[in-house]
Amino acid sequence: MIVGAISQNGTLTSFSGIAGSNSQVQKRFLVALGEDMLVASTIAGTKNFITKEFGTSFAEPLVAKALSLLSSVCSGSSNASLMQLLLDNANRGFDDYSAENYGMGILDVKSALQYIESNTCP
Repeated sequence: MIVGAISQNGTLTSFSGIAGSNSQVQKRFLVALGEDMLVASTIAGTKNFITKEFGTSFAEPLVAKALSLLSSVCSGSSNASLMQLLLDNANRGFDDYSAENYGMGILDVKSALQYIESNTCP
């Protein structure tokens, strides 16, 4: 799975990669929130505080956590089948969607869980 980053308004961030024209990459590409992420941070000599951060390194853990959640619901399913479930249930229903930019779409955990509820674990 390849993960890109979107902003709070759902558009690709300036630092995110895109899926491009290769259909094999598009089928493995997913985007998740990666901008204005509230995270705990420390600065030397000060107390802990919350700050906004950005990067695909913040989008990827959201996808990993979604995969972990699906794994807890479908404990007998393989990681590959659960990743495919996330890809298949990504949100592609928005105006700017194109496979070249967003691959399979925006991470949509609720849709993946609803699929499992209506069908079965993969």
